[in-house]
Parts: sequence; C-alpha cells; structure tokens
Amino acid sequence: RQFWIEIKRQLNLMLYLGQRTREVLSASATSARRHVLQGIREYTFANAIDGSGLVGGLTVAALGGIIRPTVSHGASSMKKTACVGQNGWTAISAWPDGSVRITPGSDQKWGVTLNEVITPFGRVDIGYDHMLSQENGLADVMAILDLAHIHQIQLANMPLVMLTNRVNPSEVHTERDVITGTRGLVVKLPELHRWVHSL
Repeated sequence: RQFWIEIKRQLNLMLYLGQRTREVLSASATSARRHVLQGIREYTFANAIDGSGLVGGLTVAALGGIIRPTVSHGASSMKKTACVGQNGWTAISAWPDGSVRITPGSDQKWGVTLNEVITPFGRVDIGYDHMLSQENGLADVMAILDLAHIHQIQLANMPLVMLTNRVNPSEVHTERDVITGTRGLVVKLPELHRWVHSL
C-alpha cells in the first residue's frame, strides 16, 4: 500500500513537472522506447508569471490580474481552478483574518476555510496541493487550470495498475509487487492556463 501511495505521489509530480522526452533503450530499430509526456509547467511555460514581481504580494487583486488574460478568450471556462503551493496558500489563508465564523454546538470551531475566490476578472476554485511544498522544492508555485481543457490520458488497454506477488525473474524465490501502465496529460489551449512561480 505504501508503494502504491509513493507511485501516486510521483505521478502527481510528473503531471506538474514532466518534460517531453523519448528514450531509446538500445540502438536497435526494434528496441523498446520510453516516453514521458510534458507536464503542466512545460505546457504553460510561454505564459509563466514571476510572482516575485507582484506588488503587495499575492492579493485578490493580484490573483485577478493573473487570471485576466486567461478569461479573455472565447473558449475560456467561467471558473478557473488554482492548485496552490505552500507559500501561496499561506498568503491566501491570511486574507480573511478579519472574519471569524463560529460553528454552533458544544465544540466551537473558529476560522474560515477558503475554497472559492471571487476576483474582479472571474471566479477561481482554490485549494492547497500537498505536493507543492518545500520538501519537493515547489513551495513557491501555483498552477491556474481551466478544467474544461485539460485531462489525463492513457494508452489503450494500458491503465495504471498494481500487480501483486510477481515472481522476480532474477530470483525465483522472491516475489515483488510491480506497478505498470501509462499515464499522460493533455492540455488544450495553453493560453487558458497559467503557471506562477516565485510566490
């Protein structure tokens, strides 16, 4: 189970950071080849925004300025989705400091949880992705996505699966769990998405 969780973590990072590559395992014309599809960062590299230049830091107005160019196209969705890293989430969580919500009942809960931000240029569903953290070197990242124009793909009949208790060909007395399958990402109309770094 821990192995499966770790592979899912790696896959999540690959969907963010994957670089389009084609690796040929030998010089033979019939040799196996390994392909890696590009991730969100590579798809949106031409539209990347340096967050260190945001005057006043990450504010509602700054977030609106980031998504404004993405909503000016006719194919744009009415609402964007933001996967926010550690630094951005800290800034966003401080926005409602003056607002307190008390949950009725014997156990009182204090605070505000944000899941949608209304900016001058449109609405954004917002959430923290635990993979965008200091431990992975991605604490300063935010990915703004248009979910109508992004999806995962796999090759036909090759879903991502775990095969348990497989005999290791190099050691017949050892059984291993292996994960096999294909997974990639298709981002249509990259101008509808944004990669923000250095927040």
